[in-house]
Amino acid sequence: LSLDGRHLLIGSASVVRRALETCGFDAEVKPVSGPGEVAHEPGILHVLDPEGLPATAFPLGSDSVAAGHAVASWMDTA
Repeated sequence: LSLDGRHLLIGSASVVRRALETCGFDAEVKPVSGPGEVAHEPGILHVLDPEGLPATAFPLGSDSVAAGHAVASWMDTA
């Protein structure tokens, strides 16, 4: 995983952390409140997390109402 650039994801910072750990990637997740906080920091994934839900709200391998609402919110944010 090459993280040499400015990256901004919109979603759950806790889920991104879990996904990176599960896949064995060594990267840091840094929550931000807006695009203006995103800097060129190698190895950092900036995540705009408007919902702030814990990873437990998103069970692996199954759909949930909370996940659906969160995805709709992230799309509105984008």
